[in-house]
Amino acid sequence: MAAAVGCTVAALPAPKAQPPKKTLAPEAVGARYAVATENGEASRIALEVLRSGGDAVDAAAAAALALGVATPTACGIGGGGFAVVWRAKTKEAFVVDFREVGPSDIDASALDRRPLPPSERGHTVGVPGEIAGLSLLVTKFGKKAWRDDVLPAVKLAREGFLMTPHVARGTQTAETELRALAPALGVRLLAAAGPLPAGTRVLRADLAKTLQTIADHGPRAFYVGSIARAMVEAAKSVGGTMTMEDLAAYQPKLRQPIRVALGAREVITMPPPSAGGVMLGQTVQAHKMLALAWGGAGGGAKGKGLDMAPWGSAETTHLMAELMRGSLDDRARFIGDPDATPVDVGALLSEARMIARLKKIDPWSSKPPVELRVDEHGTSHLSIVDAEGNAVALTTTVNSGFGAKLVAGDTGIVLNDQLDDFGKTIDAIGGHPNVPRAKARPTSSMTPTIVIENGLPVMVAGGSGGMRIASSVTLVSIAHLVFGLSPGDAVGWPRVHPMGGKLSVEPTLSPTVVAELIKRGETVTSAEAVNAVQLVAVQRTGGTVRLVAAADPRKGGVALAE
Repeated sequence: MAAAVGCTVAALPAPKAQPPKKTLAPEAVGARYAVATENGEASRIALEVLRSGGDAVDAAAAAALALGVATPTACGIGGGGFAVVWRAKTKEAFVVDFREVGPSDIDASALDRRPLPPSERGHTVGVPGEIAGLSLLVTKFGKKAWRDDVLPAVKLAREGFLMTPHVARGTQTAETELRALAPALGVRLLAAAGPLPAGTRVLRADLAKTLQTIADHGPRAFYVGSIARAMVEAAKSVGGTMTMEDLAAYQPKLRQPIRVALGAREVITMPPPSAGGVMLGQTVQAHKMLALAWGGAGGGAKGKGLDMAPWGSAETTHLMAELMRGSLDDRARFIGDPDATPVDVGALLSEARMIARLKKIDPWSSKPPVELRVDEHGTSHLSIVDAEGNAVALTTTVNSGFGAKLVAGDTGIVLNDQLDDFGKTIDAIGGHPNVPRAKARPTSSMTPTIVIENGLPVMVAGGSGGMRIASSVTLVSIAHLVFGLSPGDAVGWPRVHPMGGKLSVEPTLSPTVVAELIKRGETVTSAEAVNAVQLVAVQRTGGTVRLVAAADPRKGGVALAE
């Protein structure tokens, strides 16, 4: 299998780390702190914040804002996300939900008519949560002032960044809509003849001005006044119903994480409205139940659980696919905004449920999940560990490429189309909780995750890629935690994703494995997957700490460590 090659990002300083070994995804190795993001500028900024005395939260906030500047295809302050935080000193885990919410006057009937024409795309714009969420993180956990964490993104927007191949491809895909609906952004990313090539320096002076205002006057400046008015007017110009009152009322949520034991380790991941954490938690539980059934320990003795066959074998791949299909069933039936419809996470993760699911799995046939009437897109993830053992897994998104393809006036803010993640009201007939509702958060696949052992992080991970996020993070986590693959190999290994009655596989998956999967009842389709997982592993031997950051080459990720 050919090794994947990471993207080289110009203008990055050479990291002070050991040379990366040859793996399926590029790695950076250090002893103090490590960062993995989808963009070199964001990784560089995170590392500089850590060097200057900031902690993992400061670095995460600065990197997230930088990602919004340099990768408007995926995220930005016009969107929202999730964060899982580990504080080493107090040995506490925190979850911050800053996902977008439906406006108070949401038009569910309009969302039932999806896909909407460009003239109505404002109906998909949710109330943005990123600034409120990052502010909460910095205020509650950070060492630096809010202004200090925002200014690196201001500088990046003002002085420019290099267009990456991934952003160039996304710009090409959205060229027509950008020219028609977002000319203020399009003029920066497009030339008369088409999208600017990768390597072109891009400046976003309008966004720099907005970020400077937010740095100087605080997060409130985003949710009231001229910036908020520009967002409301942009959304309403194409049918949206978001109001100034909706923006002023937005609040991020502190939630209780999902926590699942895995031997001496504990997997800490995102609860609803994420469905991704449930999928990962259920898969860990299935591994433990298999180990018990075959005489192993409750933590999943080696070779007794999911790892009875080698990683990447058809047997293991089919088993993982069937487990993920079961989780997708649960998502369709049970998972929505817990503030609108309670979700019994304990029942979904119960040992009895996973034993029953395992008993139904046939090694020679597959079962399609219930149809999901949503189609998530995009997103960006970052994983960070600092010198004190604090860790952050943060996933942020505007949903589709360039969100709603709307820029709010002269602010440079790209508005999300996150309400497209709601199901349709017809789904409510079957009891589906993820239907459009005022002030509710749509169900998400985002799966920021931290794994702890003896009070310290051993793995920080998460991913991007819409509906593929949960399956990708689950596969990478199991590959590393259960099968012992190195961070780079776990991230770079060819991935699969169950889609209805089919199994989508990456073209690099072995033809022999594909043939065996077909024998096992899988309907296999091959396609390049536009998704990525960023992982930081922490290895401790005696008093020695070795941090290994693996950046996913699928979207040009960059890992840095010192």
